[in-house]
Amino acid sequence: MPSSDRHHFGWWKWVLLGLGVLALVSVLWLRRGPVSQVETLRAQGYPVSLADLERRLGPDAALGRTNALKLVQIVEVQRRDKKRPIPARSKSVTAEDRAWAEGQLGNENAEDWNQLHALLRTGPWCFADYSGGVFSPNTDTLGGVKGAAVALEAEAVAAAILGDATRAGQALTDGVRVGRLVDSGGVLIDYLVRIACDAIAARAAESVFTRVPLDDATLVNLQRGFRAAEGTNALAQALVGERAFGITAFRQLPSQAFPGGTAATPSSALQDLLFDLYCVFLRPSDQRFYLDQMARLIDAARTPGPAALGQVNELENRLRQDRVPTRQPFSRMMLPSRLKAAAKDARHLTNMRCAQAACAVERYRRKHQTLPPTLEALVPGFLDAVPEDPLTGGPLKYRIRGEGYVVYGIGEDGTDDGGQEPQKESEKKLQKKPQGWDYTFAVD
Repeated sequence: MPSSDRHHFGWWKWVLLGLGVLALVSVLWLRRGPVSQVETLRAQGYPVSLADLERRLGPDAALGRTNALKLVQIVEVQRRDKKRPIPARSKSVTAEDRAWAEGQLGNENAEDWNQLHALLRTGPWCFADYSGGVFSPNTDTLGGVKGAAVALEAEAVAAAILGDATRAGQALTDGVRVGRLVDSGGVLIDYLVRIACDAIAARAAESVFTRVPLDDATLVNLQRGFRAAEGTNALAQALVGERAFGITAFRQLPSQAFPGGTAATPSSALQDLLFDLYCVFLRPSDQRFYLDQMARLIDAARTPGPAALGQVNELENRLRQDRVPTRQPFSRMMLPSRLKAAAKDARHLTNMRCAQAACAVERYRRKHQTLPPTLEALVPGFLDAVPEDPLTGGPLKYRIRGEGYVVYGIGEDGTDDGGQEPQKESEKKLQKKPQGWDYTFAVD
């Protein structure tokens, strides 16, 4: 071989070797970031795997899962009248409403109701299973929790229609506790079920307060129950668990999960190649991006007041403005649902605080036989302070409407719409431009 050719070959050999070393160093550097972040979280005591989440459930998880299954069985029995929905909030009672209420509370259903109330007072509860390294959110039992909330709403409304204030109050008191059953799960689906149950309890209270007066002791218990329903960093705790789930998802990604594939169909050779390239060059930066965004989101969830939503909006804008979004394909699949939860959390906090204030209004009305002129009139006898609107940082608002009233916070449009209640989907479709609305607790 001529010396010039040998020299030329030797030069390319060193170039290829240099590129190979550079690629290896790049891969090692890319992998270092996520590994270091995960180990830091582990050292700080945060869960970073499904095994950590399972340990966090505690030693009574198995018993809790048994109780959860019992709840599903009882709730299935409770779902007798599926044809007619629960009557809407109203002071008037139609013959059809009364017939529905009598059917709900008939003597043949008494044992079912007793079993439901007795079971809700037992524990522990567990609606998740992370054992064996597989995430199983137990959606059937989570559906049973929401079913229990709806069943108790039906009982409370039926009792109120029939004028049984004692039973209506008891059903409401248990209904407010239903959301607490899923606190142990520690991931986002548990949290979303929890706030859905709390919303059902608040809706039931609106209907009962409209129909019958409750005694002061029951109202005090309800007020405390809605205060407990606010939770202490409940969203942040769920996001911490969700982050551990995300870390596990990055570790266990199958090639079928790559965009264009499904778990039910074999992946193509091209898809396998793209997935392999992703794992080598993009997965570490994708996971690092996910962990960075989750850390910011958890910090936002721990921030009180309107500043929290501002931080979440900043994160959403950052995702939208990224010029090369394909660099983090799996982060962008997982993060939107986490970001939406923060908006739901603000609405949940507002609803629970409105419900607390409404309980205080009812206590004032019971004592003075008239509605309070302002929420400030409830302090300090019925409230320690007027609850804060999480979206504005100011106090909740209150308006007397005839014999009733509405307690409300500013809604998603950021303006005071005078206590306008959220519209139903059927009403929105009839309007070219839906009206603005607030987060309300209304009593007719």
